[in-house]
Amino acid sequence: MKKKKKKVDVEIVQSEIIKLDSSNLGRLSGARFRDLNERLYSGLGSNALKEFTTDPSLFEQYHQGFRHQAQQWPESPVELISQLLLRPVFSKAQIADLGCGDAKLAEIIGQDRVASFDLIADPSRGIKKANINSYIPLPNENRDITVICLALMGQDCGGAIREAWRILRPGGLLLVAEVTSRFESVQSFIQQLEKSFGFKKLNLKGFGPSPGNNHFFLLPFQKKQHPPMKNVVLNAKVCIYKKR
Repeated sequence: MKKKKKKVDVEIVQSEIIKLDSSNLGRLSGARFRDLNERLYSGLGSNALKEFTTDPSLFEQYHQGFRHQAQQWPESPVELISQLLLRPVFSKAQIADLGCGDAKLAEIIGQDRVASFDLIADPSRGIKKANINSYIPLPNENRDITVICLALMGQDCGGAIREAWRILRPGGLLLVAEVTSRFESVQSFIQQLEKSFGFKKLNLKGFGPSPGNNHFFLLPFQKKQHPPMKNVVLNAKVCIYKKR
């Protein structure tokens, strides 16, 4: 007797193929993000600007991967910064967001108050193209507040802090969020900005990550009269996201 052939459930097979494809795409996307991330942190701002100008799709690829990583954090540094800037005392402050990503801060606060800069221009989001480690297209002493949120990338990232100092008005506020593991300690980062980059650490009540959040630090600084030292490198480790 001939054995009856089992019927293949086409819908189940197709479903499994879709799952496999999605899994492979996820792995490819994650690998692509890690590769781009390492290049951005270990290279120079000028190289990143050239690469992203040549292939603008890299911008969305990178930020798609970054959003996936950030979703695993207990809280969002952009949201914490926006909560501070929505306080009445800052209601008229003019802000610059350096390395703005998808310009979430401008979306929350308003494009009329937030000038956003990153490697790719996006007029719909108000993003202007700039290598923040080299030059921000704003006049000297033009902004009340400058934000650098997870954007100190490249071996020349100290240039972004110098540009923040240049565009800030006297006594202006710099808000910095960074991955904690990139620095020997939070105190070492503070010392670098106070000693070499023309800023002093401030204490703002209720501002910062929740106790026990070791993913990132969030610090406020005030512009000092003395300008940043030239050619001083900001000592920071390359930010590498582990394969999951």
